[in-house]
Amino acid sequence: WYQRRVRDINAEYGYFAFVHYPMDLGTLRQKAKAGLWSCTHQFLDEARWILHNCIIFNGGKSKLTALARTVYNVCKHEMGEIDMCPDCYLNSSIAEKDWFIKLCKKTHRLVWAKLRGFPFWPAKVLQRKGPQMNVQFFGQHERAWVHESNTLGIGEEPPAGNRNKEANRQHAEEEMNKYVENLKRAGRWPIDMSKLKEERDDDDD
Repeated sequence: WYQRRVRDINAEYGYFAFVHYPMDLGTLRQKAKAGLWSCTHQFLDEARWILHNCIIFNGGKSKLTALARTVYNVCKHEMGEIDMCPDCYLNSSIAEKDWFIKLCKKTHRLVWAKLRGFPFWPAKVLQRKGPQMNVQFFGQHERAWVHESNTLGIGEEPPAGNRNKEANRQHAEEEMNKYVENLKRAGRWPIDMSKLKEERDDDDD
């Protein structure tokens, strides 16, 4: 129901008698296109009103409220992705060819990361929380949280892994090498580790 115009809902149900700050997805879209927000937190503050108003008008156990909560959780997830790296978010959304090797305004640390059942795989570090690293792998671009003890510096030689998966890793390494070449052309290689924002714990930001 929150996709309908608020004035239509008011005419039918007396909406304004219960809700004093109406909000819907259409209004969010208009404000986004008008550039009225300077950060993702401002967007979430507005989006939260959809859930709040739904609880007030329909009750906390309504199916509509459950749907509004899902919408808000999706908004939170997407804003978290933008905060982590706006350029990665934009590039992945456009999904042009070779989008993963395009350079972001901030440089991502490169590591060999190990998941159970897989050999060490080249990856970008997107985020770090204590010893845990949120990495995105070259090749298929999957994401995973990996403990730092299961990573190696990209300049180190990883141990041999599952031979059946080595061919796939070769493709991932080729993509990583293209990314490194882009860093070199931009004068950003080798990476200055002291300037990597994602190397700081989120709690310290």
